[in-house]
Formats: sequence, structure tokens, C-alpha cells
Amino acid sequence: MNPGEAELRRFEKRLVPEERFAEAYDSVSPALCALHKHALAAQYAMFGEMPDEEYAYRVRRAEDLYVSRHTRPVDWALTVFEAGYGSAVRLLAALMPAVLARVPLTPVLCIGGEPLPEILCALEAAGREQVYALDGKQGPAFFQALCAGNGLGRLVLLRSGGRPDAFRRAAEAAETACWEERRPPVLHIADNKVDVESVRRAHPDAALFAGVPPKCAPDAVYGPPNAGIPLTLAAGMEGCWVHRGLTPDFFRESCLALALGGTPAGEAV
Repeated sequence: MNPGEAELRRFEKRLVPEERFAEAYDSVSPALCALHKHALAAQYAMFGEMPDEEYAYRVRRAEDLYVSRHTRPVDWALTVFEAGYGSAVRLLAALMPAVLARVPLTPVLCIGGEPLPEILCALEAAGREQVYALDGKQGPAFFQALCAGNGLGRLVLLRSGGRPDAFRRAAEAAETACWEERRPPVLHIADNKVDVESVRRAHPDAALFAGVPPKCAPDAVYGPPNAGIPLTLAAGMEGCWVHRGLTPDFFRESCLALALGGTPAGEAV
């Protein structure tokens, strides 16, 4: 058993029951399930599954320098969202980089009730069926239990109109790196070949502009590549999403060792 799992045992009664996943699968439309599968396939295609550990060595004889680097996944990554969060596609885009980075412990935490059926359906498709449903006070306690002696971690926060300030403060106190989706995205559909209904299914909370562009810069444009936009998605990619700054690298840690002489001073750290 991973050391971090022992700390979570006192929250076992708050796990979402298995039957909820079956009920969710039966209630979610095939079209939405297809978007979930597309979202997962895109993550695997973009990032692939990283190795458990990586070692790299470089010798710079002109500078009389030896460099070694050891890269590994962090020990845990916690994904937190609120009960009203409805974008399964963006949830998968937040969760799968940690899975692909080979993080050994990736608990999922829903605050304020059980997740919506579409969220449970997506999590089951991703093989993440251990989902905790906690209230606002239990959530930070869960995070602190996870931090207690369990090594290096990461925190991912997804908003649905609430204020996850308690988690942010707890992450700062624990010196845990945190990535946060602070608001729903602004989307511009610039190609009439794009399936607008699929975009709405994927991002039910988004500000959606079809044809006429929004006044503010959009987070993504559905159409041909645009150098000035962070993310462009062509027709047929309605189920895909990539969060800025959230890749498997965010969930991995590197240790660097330097030595003089152009030869190893010892094994890589």
C-alpha cells in the first residue's frame, strides 16, 4: 500500500458508492460518453505515458563540468472540484496529466455533495473510481492528511462558482504547488463545420460565441490554427481540451547534480 493511502482510511465512508457509477453510466447520453472517450484519447496522444524514472547525464569537457539529472513523478496529486462542476472534458484534461506522469496516488475530491452523473461517467472511463464526496470543512482536512508525511505532492483546483480559498491557503502553508482553473472558459466558434452542440456538452458552463468573436480574448477558438490564440481546436476535436500550464511535467520533480572534472562524482541523485 502506498504510504499516503493509510492517511486516507478515515475518509473511506465518504467514497462515492460503486452503484452511483453504474447509475451515472445509464443516465448519460452516448454522445457525451463519446466525448469523454475522445478527451481521454487526445490526452494519451498528446502526452503519452511517461517512465517511472528518468536519468540524464551530460559531460562538458571544455567547461570541466559533469551534469546529471534524475526526474520522477511526485508522490501524490489531488484533484478538487465542487459538486456543481459539469465539464467532464476539462476535468479529464486536469486529471490525466498526473496519471500519465505516473503519479502513484491520484485521489479525486468533490466538495459539497456527489459529482454530477457526467463527471462520474468520465472518471469511470479514466479508471478513477475512488472519488471522495466531502463537505467544505472536511476537504482541507483531507488535504492536510494527504500532506502528512507522504512526500511531495501537487494540488489541482477546478472552480464551479465557489471559492476554494481554504485549499489555496492550505497549499501555500504546505508549500505544495497548486494549479487552478479560476473561471469557465470563453470559447469562440469560428468554423461552421464545428458541432456546436458537442461543444456545449463538453463545456456547459462556458461563455460560448458562435460566429461573432467575443470582445475579450477567448481561451480557445474552434477553427483553423491561430497564432494569437492559446488553443485552437479544429472541427472534430470538440471533445478535446488542454489546460494552459498543466502537462505531465507539472507532476514531476527533477534533481540536478553538478561536479567538476568531467567525470561522475557519484551516482545521480
